[in-house]
Amino acid sequence: MNRHMLARFLRLAVMSSGVLLSCLIALQTPALAIAIYDDFVQASLSTPEPLPPGTSIFFSSGNTSSSQFFSGNALATGAASLSPPGGATALVTGFASGPGFSFADSSASGTSRETLVNLNATTVTFPLTLSHTRNLSSTTIPSSEFVFSEASFSLSLDNNTLLSNFSSCSNCNSFDSGSDTFLFGLTPGSHTLQLSVSAFGEAESFSPTPEPASLLLLGTTMAGLGFAWRRRKQG
Repeated sequence: MNRHMLARFLRLAVMSSGVLLSCLIALQTPALAIAIYDDFVQASLSTPEPLPPGTSIFFSSGNTSSSQFFSGNALATGAASLSPPGGATALVTGFASGPGFSFADSSASGTSRETLVNLNATTVTFPLTLSHTRNLSSTTIPSSEFVFSEASFSLSLDNNTLLSNFSSCSNCNSFDSGSDTFLFGLTPGSHTLQLSVSAFGEAESFSPTPEPASLLLLGTTMAGLGFAWRRRKQG
């Protein structure tokens, strides 16, 4: 093999190695893969003034809880609060993204407890307004990733449900805001009023498989290298 043929062969080898390296990088680098959720719910109680004679409401106590778990390239948060009195808020956020497998989930809940008192000897019609806001937001890229959102609020009197509202979705954006007014018979004595909110989110991300175009490019490159080698050997 003379110097001219050797130089041509070296140039071909360098070019082919570059193409092969590009193919291998394309195979090993997955496309963008991400799942995100951001779920929020808030509710609060109010009463008109003045209240019916002989009745009163005391915004007293409650509790909150939250949890979060994530692994891989992921993050999750959860928080709940009972501010202002007679109100409750829950918020969760999270994301999971490639490469590789990653997972995130978080939850938050808050329960506000109030006391209603009727000092009259007979049942009195009591007015109560519940204002609420809920926003569920979740998205995935590409659509093969998994994400789930959930939020709810409820109101009960002496463990009897006055209102229960639940919403869940996957790959969506759902928002609602409004208020509900109740007129119910409040019997004589002391009663427990309970307002609860909760939010939950979950996201999973997987490494995508190599794209068919990358596999085809790698196969074509290997075939070209083999063909060039045969021609040089026959020459």
